Amino acid sequence: MYTSQSTTAYGGGGGYTNSPGVDSPKKGGAKNAGVSVIPVTLKLLLEATKDFSEETFKIDGKEVNQVTFVGMITKVWEQEHSIHYMFHDCTAEMEVVLWLDSQEGMNLGDGEASQKFAVGTYVRVYGALRSFADRRTLTSYRMYALTSMNELTHHMLEALFVHLHNQRGPIPGQPMDNFNQQGTAAPGGNQGQGDITEQVKNVLRQNQGENGLTVDEIVGFIPHFTWEDVNAVVQFLQSESTIYPGSDESHWKIIDGI
Repeated sequence: MYTSQSTTAYGGGGGYTNSPGVDSPKKGGAKNAGVSVIPVTLKLLLEATKDFSEETFKIDGKEVNQVTFVGMITKVWEQEHSIHYMFHDCTAEMEVVLWLDSQEGMNLGDGEASQKFAVGTYVRVYGALRSFADRRTLTSYRMYALTSMNELTHHMLEALFVHLHNQRGPIPGQPMDNFNQQGTAAPGGNQGQGDITEQVKNVLRQNQGENGLTVDEIVGFIPHFTWEDVNAVVQFLQSESTIYPGSDESHWKIIDGI
């Protein structure tokens, strides 16, 4: 049985930065626009510090605003204007609150945002850390169920990479221009077969159908790259708000003019 907000010996990976530039997903509403989204683990969120005189949380002295994590739902309960989830990500456990009205500017009244997920579902969560009476929760402005467990692996590696990069600096010999503004290595920086990121973007530009393309369909256009590599690029482009969901969460379209 899980203990509320407990941590495990496995925890410790996770990332954060104080650099702007990676925008929140556009479905989050105006309040979240232009704010960096940081990949984290729940253990890092529970260990974040906050001074009484400050509104934002910090990890090792750096502000943490909007964050994203991937975890499994262990409990669900509903209230009049919100759905509450208990999540575990193998590092810790935390409650996530999804508002069903416009509180805190979330505007989550319909569609994907108000979808109720079942216990045992692996979900990606975007949101902001909150604290009340010494209890920490995450207020979510977007959630979606994973379509591939590769996304869980990718997120944990990304969170660990960003955390170590900010703690210890870049890998010796790693060109700095292969890092985005979060300090995360841009996918495809050294693939030896051309820039995979640009190739994925070109495929999406040239195939702007009504539904968008799945990762499998993108791989069909550039089969010299693996599914895992292409999926990593898709997640990277999503985090930068370069692409957005098409007909569903497994189809992707690129923003015009990018």
